[in-house]
Amino acid sequence: MSELKYFVDAAWLLEHLNDEDVFIIDSRFDLFDPAGYGAKAYAEAHIAGAYYFDIDQDITENKGEHGGRRGTADPAVLAAKLAAIGVTNDSTIVCYDDGVYSAPRAWWQFRYMGLDKVYVLDGGFYGWKQNGYPVSAEPTAPRGEGCVTCSMRDEMFADKDYVVAAMGDPDKVIVDARGHKRYTGEVEPLYSKRGHIPGAINIHYLTNMKDGEIEWLIGTPEQWKANFAPVLGKESVLYCGSAIEAAINYMFLEELGERARLYIGSMSDWVGYDDLAVEGDY
Repeated sequence: MSELKYFVDAAWLLEHLNDEDVFIIDSRFDLFDPAGYGAKAYAEAHIAGAYYFDIDQDITENKGEHGGRRGTADPAVLAAKLAAIGVTNDSTIVCYDDGVYSAPRAWWQFRYMGLDKVYVLDGGFYGWKQNGYPVSAEPTAPRGEGCVTCSMRDEMFADKDYVVAAMGDPDKVIVDARGHKRYTGEVEPLYSKRGHIPGAINIHYLTNMKDGEIEWLIGTPEQWKANFAPVLGKESVLYCGSAIEAAINYMFLEELGERARLYIGSMSDWVGYDDLAVEGDY
């Protein structure tokens, strides 16, 4: 295992690739091709032994105008899907995507449901292939019937009302994980309102990756501490567009032992309320 609590590297996963209690979840995802990319990528090649869980169809649920584009999945339904491939509460789950992008959202959902042994593959499928490790184009067969019992960790979750209350709380900081131009409102490719939640600060998730620019490798705890300096010792309420990029920052704060909640509806929920303002420099 890595020295980190929630990340594993490719060498560790290769060593444990055939362990009966290790389940690898392919959660590859493209924000601008959400319906097609992940399943196609899995069918072409995936880590040998991995199971595909679709971010939109399995890991999250579209809650609509009020609740967000990628709200929490129904825990009973997702637990049944995990059990169907053989997962139990004692299983080790390793989530991966192309680098480190959508896998943290899968990690967050599984942890939110009460599962403990959940990790993300640092370097993702890109790093795995660079090492020449085994891949497959064949679907992985279930390992028999498992059993997953949910015990929800409500302290990981924030909704719109929680965010509104946090605005006036000096012990809480609202953090936008998107790129700076989306934060300011200069650019907004997806939602009807431009800008950010009033009072939110901007800590782009990419600044916490290796050298602040390598999208498929995570940075270091020292790097994270420097970037998260404004929130250390406080509770971070994290959001982005639909809680994909914010989940990455959530993982880093968890690694630092800091308090954090994920605003699961994020901007896809916030913009659905006429009475909720946005701020920006547009």
